[in-house]
Amino acid sequence: MSFHDDLHAALRQRPRSISPKYFYDDIGSRLFEQICELPEYYPTRTELALLDTHAAEMAACIGPRAQLVEYGAGALRKVRGLLDHLESPHAFVPVDISGDHLIAACAELQAAYPALAITPVVADFTQPHDLPSRPAGVTRVGFFPGSSIGNFTPPEALAFLNMAAHELRGGGLLMLGGPRAFAEGGYAGTAIADVLPVVLDRTRVQAKGAVMRLTVKPTRAGAATAVTQLGANEAASAERWS
Repeated sequence: MSFHDDLHAALRQRPRSISPKYFYDDIGSRLFEQICELPEYYPTRTELALLDTHAAEMAACIGPRAQLVEYGAGALRKVRGLLDHLESPHAFVPVDISGDHLIAACAELQAAYPALAITPVVADFTQPHDLPSRPAGVTRVGFFPGSSIGNFTPPEALAFLNMAAHELRGGGLLMLGGPRAFAEGGYAGTAIADVLPVVLDRTRVQAKGAVMRLTVKPTRAGAATAVTQLGANEAASAERWS
């Protein structure tokens, strides 16, 4: 839909609302980066701290030769913590609606990671878009940090998850939410369970207090679906999940 169509639809609905994506021209994108530095805006600091703590573990799960696709990439600040730990990444594909801002951010990232192949995609990441091809032996993995999903209505969130699951099928698995959010938790029996048919298996371990260790695994029904196939065959997929 065009801005004209979106605006008319926004004015007709109750409550009236419109997607924040229209704020993100070059000026709006730079303004948002300044907002992220404010003391009152805690999400970015929290997200960066989580990445700093868990990026190495995430990279180990992703494995070597990944084609990393970041949805709503923005200034490419968060992905650096993950890139620092990835083993021989094949390529980085940032997707963002703000073209000038994205190209400038890619130039800065390329200077910091000269050996990394970077292919920016200027597009609304919530809508169908073209990604670079994925060569054989390369794992495509989605990276969607931050709180952008909170800007979506439930139908919009489901549509995005469905699109991302199809884009990443056979290579990566995009997951959002906490231990009570997944198929046998908060959204059991809903359409999202079909898109991401996984659960978080919780095992409490002792190490200077109680620590919650989370392991991701497909549901019984999900193990037979294409979206959970992370390997070339069933055995390889099962090994990666374990």
